[in-house]
Amino acid sequence: MQNTAYRITAFTAVISAFGFLLRWLQDMRIIDPETGLAARGMGISYGVAAVIAAAAVAFFIIALRLRRTDPPVEPELAFAGKSFLHTAVGILPALGLGLSGALQLLYATAEHYTDAGELTVHRIAGVLALAAAVCAAVLVTNAAKPEKAGARRIAAGILILFSGVWLVAAYKSAASDPVIWRFAVEILGICAAMMAFYHIAGYHFGQPYPFRAIFYCGLGAFLCAMSVIDEHPAGESLCYAAVTGLLLYWEYTLIATLRRGLMDQAQIEASPIPGTEN
Repeated sequence: MQNTAYRITAFTAVISAFGFLLRWLQDMRIIDPETGLAARGMGISYGVAAVIAAAAVAFFIIALRLRRTDPPVEPELAFAGKSFLHTAVGILPALGLGLSGALQLLYATAEHYTDAGELTVHRIAGVLALAAAVCAAVLVTNAAKPEKAGARRIAAGILILFSGVWLVAAYKSAASDPVIWRFAVEILGICAAMMAFYHIAGYHFGQPYPFRAIFYCGLGAFLCAMSVIDEHPAGESLCYAAVTGLLLYWEYTLIATLRRGLMDQAQIEASPIPGTEN
């Protein structure tokens, strides 16, 4: 299934890049410079909505087609990498997430956030981003070690907590913004990432849903990639980029470790050898 994993992950990366560019064009064109509000009836906005809907359908179809395979339910098998390079690739977005947490803490001052509640939430989000970076590294480096099951459960739980606080911080920043398009995509992206973290954690708590995890990893990566270009501090932009990389990594890993379904294998074994048909 490794070739399938390459193809699907490449598709996710390409459509994420396309979504990033489309979102960039939308951000430049929809805001009226005189009023600061979104212009009505802009075709680019309908295009963004259509692309998001089409991407969701595409990831659903991918997950549906993969149901013909036989997924491992043990986390040591589902997340096991076959090389040092595989683990190193997973560490990179974790490092980016840690750097984003540090930048968010540096930015979280009264000068930038006049509301005390908003300032507190962003400081908590920065601290949890640092913790989430460590937890992501724990999940990546200890994926194939049964003796680290307890540490992986704690790490997976903290990732869910981080995404929840991240969602609250994003909402606090956008609550007073009358232009819904400025924050709608990033709210959707955080929600999809949260669902991906939830289903990743399901493996470590004995409740795996492989195809849901693959679906939300792809959709979350796509929406978070679109949100990188939105107007927010550099630390938050890096956070979206890091989560995009982390979800792409897990999407690839989950698909690469799938096994050919028993029905498919039986059909292959029962099929006649070319040239021997009657």
